[in-house]
Amino acid sequence: MTEENYFNIELERSTSNYRYNDDDDNNIVMLPDDLVLNYIEKPSVNTNESIYKYIVILVGLPATGKSTIAHQLIHSLEANPLTTNLRCEIFNAGKLRREMSLTNTLQLANSASEDLFSLQNIHKKEKFAQMTFQRLINHIDNDMCDLSIFDATNSTLERRQGLFRSIRHYNDHISSNFILVPIVFQVTCLNGDIVRYNIHQKTFNEDYFDKPYRVAVKDFAKRLVNYTKQFVPFTITEFNDTKSKFFNNTDYFFFNLLNNGMDKGEILESFSFERHPLLEAVIKTIYTFVTSYVSTYGYPYVKKVDDFFKLNQPAQSKLELLANNNSISNLNILNSIIDQSYLNSLREHLQK
Repeated sequence: MTEENYFNIELERSTSNYRYNDDDDNNIVMLPDDLVLNYIEKPSVNTNESIYKYIVILVGLPATGKSTIAHQLIHSLEANPLTTNLRCEIFNAGKLRREMSLTNTLQLANSASEDLFSLQNIHKKEKFAQMTFQRLINHIDNDMCDLSIFDATNSTLERRQGLFRSIRHYNDHISSNFILVPIVFQVTCLNGDIVRYNIHQKTFNEDYFDKPYRVAVKDFAKRLVNYTKQFVPFTITEFNDTKSKFFNNTDYFFFNLLNNGMDKGEILESFSFERHPLLEAVIKTIYTFVTSYVSTYGYPYVKKVDDFFKLNQPAQSKLELLANNNSISNLNILNSIIDQSYLNSLREHLQK
C-alpha cells in the first residue's frame, strides 16, 4: 500500500450513508473500498477563528497509555476557560473495530492468517483506521466537533503520510468549510514496569473481558510484538519533511510525551499565519499539559504501578485475602510472560 492511495477521501457532497458489507473473515463487518464522506452543504466561512478545527493525531505503541492521555488532554482543555467551549471528541480505531465485529469481542486466532494483528493482515487494520479517520473528518466538516483526537497507533510512515495528505487535500479543497490544524502527539513509554502494568490493564478491556487472564496476556503480548516490528517513531526529521511537503501554509505542531513526562520529549511549533487567540490558547494548553504531565499525572501513576507490583498491603478480611491471592496469581502470570527477555526484544525492534 503506497502513501498515494492510502486515504482516498473524496470531498464530494453526498447524501448517501456508509454502506456496510458482511465479510466472513474474522467475523468483521467491513466497508467497501469506494467510501465517500457524508457531507452537508453549508455556507462558506471567512477569515475568523471559527474556521479552525484541530486534529490531534496520536502516535504510539499499544500499552503506552494513549487512550488514557487522550481523555486527560480533553479534561485539561475543558478546565481552561479559554478552551472550555471547544467540542472535543475521540475517534478510536479499536472501538470502531469492536462496534463492527459480529460478536463485539475479539475472536482469538488459530493461525497467523486469521490473526487480525499479524503483519500479513496489516491491510485489515488500515481499513479500520481509514474508516475511523473518515468518520472524524465527516464530524468536523459537519461542524459536530471542534477538536478531534485520532486514537490509533499510527505507527508507520505510510499511515501518517496518508493522514497528512488527507488533511492537506481537505484544506486545499474549494468546498471545505474549515481549516484543519494538525497536531501530532506521540506517546512513548520504555519503562518496563509501566508497560507490564498497562498490559495488565488491557486484559480487562472489551477485547479480553470474557477470556482467562493468561490467555489475554499472551494474546496481547503477541499483538504488541507485531506492532513493534512495524513501528516507526515520529521524529524531528519527519516533522520537517512533512511540513515542507504538506504544511508550508498550515499551522502544524508536534508534542512528544516520553515515559509519563519523566523524560523530556520534543515540542515543535510551526505557526504559518497570524496567531489567533483561540489557536494560541489551544496550543498553550497542550504545551502546559505535556510539560506539567509528570507532576499532574505521571508521578501518581508511577506510584500506582509501584503499589501494584509490591502487593504488600496486609489483608483485613477473608475477602481482601482472596483478592490479594488472585492479584498475586495474576502478577506471577504477568511477570512470566512479560519478562525481561520479552521487554528487551521490544527495545531491540524499536532501536533497529
